Amino acid sequence: MKKSILVFGAIFVIWVATFVSAQTEQADSNQPEPVVAEPAIKASLLTVDAKICSGIEERQPTGVADRFDPGVEKVFLWSKISGATDSIMISHVWLYEGKEMAVVDLPVKSASWRAWSSKKILPSWTGEWEARVVGPDGVVMATTRFTIAAEPQVEEKETE
Repeated sequence: MKKSILVFGAIFVIWVATFVSAQTEQADSNQPEPVVAEPAIKASLLTVDAKICSGIEERQPTGVADRFDPGVEKVFLWSKISGATDSIMISHVWLYEGKEMAVVDLPVKSASWRAWSSKKILPSWTGEWEARVVGPDGVVMATTRFTIAAEPQVEEKETE
């Protein structure tokens, strides 16, 4: 009798395991394939104008330059994005001597949109800088390079 109970128990355990396994496989096969969303617009369809400057007035860059004195305190990356058909996100990526210092995500909400970000500059951060405008698909759409001079730039006066 004990032997038949053990055999029956073993058969029951195998049947339950087979049933649960079949249910799991059926549930997995009913799951839809995941959909990977495509970016709203490819960066290659956008045009970008990007400038490094010392200020923004009325949504336009002021003090556009590629070299700034160490006491500048703050510089701006101004960008104008044209060609967006939907709202998208771009990023401004700030690099100092090749090292990423900041990433600023910015919305683009119309076909022609201006956006800007700023980067505080410490007096010791002299050297080569780069600012990039990166599109919604991760493509670098514009790159601007500038220098924070080690010494203030001295203007030469004309002699008469």
